[in-house]
Amino acid sequence: MPYDRNRLLFLIFFLLLPSFSIATPPSQVFFEKNLGQFEPSIRFQSRVGDVQFRFLADGVSYAMTREVEKTREKPLALYQNYQWAGSHESEYEALVWNIRFAGISPKATLAGSDQISGEIHYLLGNNPDLWINNIHRFGEIWYQSVYEGIDLRYYGTEKNQIKYDFIIHPYAQIDQIQLLPEGIISWDTGASGECVFHTEWGTVADAAPVAWQQINGKIQAVGVNYKQMPDGSIGFTTDENYDPSAVLIIDPLTLTWSTFLHASTSDDYVFAVDRDADNYVYLTGYTKSTAFPITPGVYQGIYAGAIDGFITKMDPNGTALVFSTYIGGSDWELPYAIAVTGSKEPIIAGFMNSGNYPVTPGALQISSGGGLSEGFVTRLTSDGSGVVYSSYFGGADRDYIYDMVINAAGEAYLTGYTLSNNFPLTSGAYCSTPGGLGDIFVARVNAAGTGLVYSTLVAGTSYDIANTIAVNSAGDAFVGGNTGSDNLPSTPGTFQTSPNYPGPGTPEDAFVFRLSADGSGLQYFTYLGGTDSDVIYSLDINSNDEVFAAGVTFSPNFPATSGAYQTSPSPGFGMGDLFAVRLNNTGSSLLYSTYLGGSDVDFCKSVRINEYNEAHILGATRSADYPVTAGSASYNAMYDVSVSVLDAAGKNLLHSALWGGSYNEYPRASGGIHLQGDKLTLALTTHSPNMPITAGAFQGTKLNGTSDAPWIATVEVGTVLPLISGNPVALWRENAGLVRIDWEGSPYLRAGDYYVERKTETGFWTEIGVVSTKSGDAGALWWEDRQAIRYRGEEIYYRITVVSEDGSRYSSGITQVKIPQNQDLQISVSPNPVADVLKITARFPSGHPAQMEITSANGQTLYRTTGITSDVGRQLDISAWSPGIYYVSLKVNGFLPAVEKLMVK
Repeated sequence: MPYDRNRLLFLIFFLLLPSFSIATPPSQVFFEKNLGQFEPSIRFQSRVGDVQFRFLADGVSYAMTREVEKTREKPLALYQNYQWAGSHESEYEALVWNIRFAGISPKATLAGSDQISGEIHYLLGNNPDLWINNIHRFGEIWYQSVYEGIDLRYYGTEKNQIKYDFIIHPYAQIDQIQLLPEGIISWDTGASGECVFHTEWGTVADAAPVAWQQINGKIQAVGVNYKQMPDGSIGFTTDENYDPSAVLIIDPLTLTWSTFLHASTSDDYVFAVDRDADNYVYLTGYTKSTAFPITPGVYQGIYAGAIDGFITKMDPNGTALVFSTYIGGSDWELPYAIAVTGSKEPIIAGFMNSGNYPVTPGALQISSGGGLSEGFVTRLTSDGSGVVYSSYFGGADRDYIYDMVINAAGEAYLTGYTLSNNFPLTSGAYCSTPGGLGDIFVARVNAAGTGLVYSTLVAGTSYDIANTIAVNSAGDAFVGGNTGSDNLPSTPGTFQTSPNYPGPGTPEDAFVFRLSADGSGLQYFTYLGGTDSDVIYSLDINSNDEVFAAGVTFSPNFPATSGAYQTSPSPGFGMGDLFAVRLNNTGSSLLYSTYLGGSDVDFCKSVRINEYNEAHILGATRSADYPVTAGSASYNAMYDVSVSVLDAAGKNLLHSALWGGSYNEYPRASGGIHLQGDKLTLALTTHSPNMPITAGAFQGTKLNGTSDAPWIATVEVGTVLPLISGNPVALWRENAGLVRIDWEGSPYLRAGDYYVERKTETGFWTEIGVVSTKSGDAGALWWEDRQAIRYRGEEIYYRITVVSEDGSRYSSGITQVKIPQNQDLQISVSPNPVADVLKITARFPSGHPAQMEITSANGQTLYRTTGITSDVGRQLDISAWSPGIYYVSLKVNGFLPAVEKLMVK
């Protein structure tokens, strides 16, 4: 039973932490229904290592086993002729304890959900009548109405642990919950808020409960704690932030794993990502390096020249490569899309300029059409050692494949745009006549790669570009992009039958169309836009054939709908905002349309929806005020990656977080995101050596400095914990000449270091201090910035970044403080910036000897004079100084120094 996002969700982590060892199982957690193979009171059973989880009608039973050795002092009669000297044999003992749902509702039911394919059978003994067949397994189980208005869900994590959630409907009473332990010595709460069970074998712990609430579209933390009830059972309390009428959810996005994937000698890019049925990760992009990480025995183990594509298969957790191969000829290749078939064969598509691209006999097009750029499509074998097919696809001019999807049969649907008058088209296709300055094409390639099911143009008199494609179960193709044509074939009754931009040669409109499965006709075509430029970069469809599209708009009158999350452009809109729309299945109306952005540049490349019709939008931003939800990473520098989740109605931003380092991060293509349930796999390009990398990553260090490199990560919706309680506070202390930064440690951080970071209005984030703690619940933490006096008269910014146990990095919100000018001592420099001669003016109270000095940014003293007794003006020849930042200071005993920052050209 999937939960309703309009209900109250109260999520509690369950993490078994015994003092004895439990092995991690190699398979995923599942829940097996009891059809007679277990003791009758057991309804479902699961196993994690040596622990059995037995789910009863009114509670959960835990059974643990361990091996013990017993020394026999006397031999058994059977072996009395043998000498025994401390002989041993293995025996096992068990510990069983329970959690009962005291006061359980008479309406409670227990059922499995998310059934796992396949069945298991117990064939015990030689009497088939006693065999138990066709037992189903489930990915999760639900106690529905375990208490009045409260459900309980158990499920497994990617790390093979079991978690449970209490889902509390509006106005349900949380104090109904009473979890009564049986078979233990005692229980209490630990220092970090965890519930600790003391058993005969040691301790077992439930992690501290964590809960978040959505108030007016914003995510707010709600404090939840265990409490002991009068009968000794476990209950829960909430703090004053709890609103029983609002939705309570777990906070936004957490980094499950991340890794670099590149060489040390060049720029490398990743464009697209996909996963197979076993969750292995498939990536494609391009490299300029002969040293890209390539595995033995693959199809193309040697760099062919210029720019080569690559195809990489990685294990589900980003720790190792299964295979990695080049794919390319002697010139350049840009693979824009990847998709994995049911037989785990990756198909890639893009465009290139190699006359010797590796193609296969009998393929769709075995020779180049001769254009400056030409499409290609290649299907690799499942082990990466060969190709099923590989083909050119294009005509005599420029052709660009920008996106590809596949159907269940392994047929590839390609889209992009072409300037070729002889682009390969099929008989009976919707349009075979080129239009103008570049035309949309849509092509369907058979599974063998030997021919076209169809290939058609969609053409106007100006340029027409398709950026994205999705396909429904019937084979209809949904395509989005941008156009400068005012005569594309819009269909009657659609949302926007003509463009909104003023005329030829001026801004463009976005569009969406739906093409029939045989490529012979348009079911609908609609423009979408305002009076400036609008582009759709990505779209996805739901089971009702509604289109969810995302892109970039520069139109102040983009058609936003009433009640949407952001109905008008953001401040500084001239830089562009994201937009997200949901279009009905006939293209006749917008179910929602919203802006999404901050006061600087915002753009997106990918959108994917889940089963709840929540749109997950991947983009990048240069806006320090890009909308993020509580607990999410704040803006870092330059371009940061944005991951935002809109609810089904487009009214609320459920989750939004930024990921970035000290330089640029951005996605490159529509295939840059893969969504499965609440797990997003991202394929991004980064310049930043300090991108967050998790422990055990395949490649934990960026090898090529600030050059481009792929960064691949899996992010989970619903499990990020706050770094600190509230934002840090920074205060200037004039009497001490420093800024003090104070914050509260997170009760959810088991251990880690807090890094204090500072930036000026035009500078970058710089680490200035570290506070180490053994426990996240460290109470009040602080740091004093004694260098802040250098920034007199300026506004400076601080934030706190944490590195958790698994190596993930998260940043707090930003606090700012202005350092006032010194009223007693004054020093000024001119010109600033300076190249040759510097003039310095100093003022200070008479009768107080002063010292004036100039230091470099790294603290080296380049000029100093002491014993000054009155106001002074100096001129210095600094023509031999290296360009950079310097600090000119005036110091008098009993006064705070005056400092001026100097830029030398």
